[in-house]
Amino acid sequence: MVCTKTLYNYIYLGLLEVKNVDLPFKLRRNTKSSRVRKNKRILGSSISERPNEIDSREEFGHWEIDTVIGEKSNSDDVLLTIVERKTRNTIIRKIESKTATAVSKELLEIRNLFGEKFDEVFESITGDNGSEFAELANIEEVCNTKVYYTPKKLFEEHLDSIYAA
Repeated sequence: MVCTKTLYNYIYLGLLEVKNVDLPFKLRRNTKSSRVRKNKRILGSSISERPNEIDSREEFGHWEIDTVIGEKSNSDDVLLTIVERKTRNTIIRKIESKTATAVSKELLEIRNLFGEKFDEVFESITGDNGSEFAELANIEEVCNTKVYYTPKKLFEEHLDSIYAA
């Protein structure tokens, strides 16, 4: 016995002399998934709005932030990594979880550590659109640090090139 899909494939290939008009149920069949994401999350300024001098890596104070998850278990170890673009100096902190609250809490501790010099050391921070950075743009309200976001895949490829250099 031949399945329905095979018959439809034969019709599509022209192996049977039946047309789609002759098969009203085939015309109603939806063979494509219709998952379209209408409301894409946009957290803040896009990386495309970032000034060109940041891309040139000639000026100190522009950082990139990301999280690294350890072994997938109930007690995940999560590292917050912040890499300076010019010097490639890195700040690595262990945080309690991969959540926006945990990232914000750790950035507040780093801000307190640097004190008044925080605005000079952290002129800009670029992160991906991950949910853990949902509150990152709030830092712009309390200091002069500018925050930029980039699509996650593009950001990960960029970080790979930094660590390879």
